[in-house]
Amino acid sequence: MAEVFRVKAFGVEGFQKTFALKRILPHISEDPDFITMFIDEAKIASRLQHGNICQIYEFGRVSDFYFQLMEYIAGFDLRRLSENFKSRGQTLPMSFILYVMARACEGLDYAHRKTDSHGNPLNISHRDVSPQNIMVSDEGTVKIIDFGIAKAKSRASQTQAGVIKGKFAYMCPELLRGETIDGRADIFAIGIVLFELLTGSPLFDRETDLDTLRAVMAADVPVPSSVNPEITPEVDAVVLKALTARVEDRYQSAEELTEELDHCVMRLGQPMSSNRVRKFMSDHFPEEIATEREKMLRFATFGETGEILADGGEASLPGTGRPKIVETFSGRRMK
Repeated sequence: MAEVFRVKAFGVEGFQKTFALKRILPHISEDPDFITMFIDEAKIASRLQHGNICQIYEFGRVSDFYFQLMEYIAGFDLRRLSENFKSRGQTLPMSFILYVMARACEGLDYAHRKTDSHGNPLNISHRDVSPQNIMVSDEGTVKIIDFGIAKAKSRASQTQAGVIKGKFAYMCPELLRGETIDGRADIFAIGIVLFELLTGSPLFDRETDLDTLRAVMAADVPVPSSVNPEITPEVDAVVLKALTARVEDRYQSAEELTEELDHCVMRLGQPMSSNRVRKFMSDHFPEEIATEREKMLRFATFGETGEILADGGEASLPGTGRPKIVETFSGRRMK
C-alpha cells in the first residue's frame, strides 16, 4: 500500500538528519480504506517509543498524498539475512537468532503493555510479525517495523467480517477461527519465525494460499531438531511452546518468551550483545555495508550545493515543518 524513500531534512546552522519517508502509492491514494489504515498505523506507532521499534516522528499530508516520516534504519531484514546464509547452504548462528528474536520480543512486549495517558491498556498487537518486519541494523540494534495492520482498541478502521489481513504463512489458528486475538497471536508468529530461521525451512508456507491456511489451522509443528539436529532440547521446547495451537498453553506474554530466549543463549555458552551483533554484521556483510556507506556519503553532501544526483531528484514538501526534504535514489520527484 505504500512506498518508502530515503530523505534528508535540513535545518539551521547546517543541521541535517536522514529519515525514511513512507507514502501511500498514488493508485490507491483515493481509497478511503487504505488511507484510514495508513492513518491508523501512524497513530499507533507514534505512541510507541522503544529502542526495538522503528520510530515515527511525523505524519502529514501534502497535496493528494499522506506520508509518515520515520526513523531510518541502515541494515537488513531477517528474511534477507536468512536467504543470504541459505544461498551458502547454511543457517544463521543459533545464538544470533535467539538474541535477535529476544530483542524483537522486548519491543512487542512494550507494545502489548502500552497504555494511554490515563493508564488504560491500548491492547496493541502487531498482527504482521514476519522476517521481513524485523530489521537488524549495521550498528547491532534490532527493530520491529510496519505496524500497518496492527490491532488497537482505538483503531478507526475495523476489519470486515470474512476479511483476513496479513501474511498467511505467519498467522495464528485463532485468527482463522474468527476469535478475538491479542498479543499472543504475535507470540505464535515469533514461533514461526524462530522455527524457519533455526531450520532454514518454511513451516506453514505451501504452494497455494488455501493449503497454507489449512496448515496454519492444523498447527502440526515438527520438532525443530528433527530438521536441524544442531538445535538443543531447550530451544526445541521454547519454539514448540510458542507454537502451541491452544492460546492458553502458549507463552502468555512476550516478556516471558524474552526471558526463555535469553536463557537459551546463556545455556549455549555463546554470549551475545549489540556489539557482537554489529561485529557479526560487519564480518558477514562487508560488501553490502560498504555499498550502503558509500551511498550515505554521497547523500551527506546532496542538497548542499544545489546539484542533483544523476539517479535522483530534489523536492520540497511544504507544510511539514521542515525546510526541505530531499529524495535521492528512486528517481522520482515528490510534488
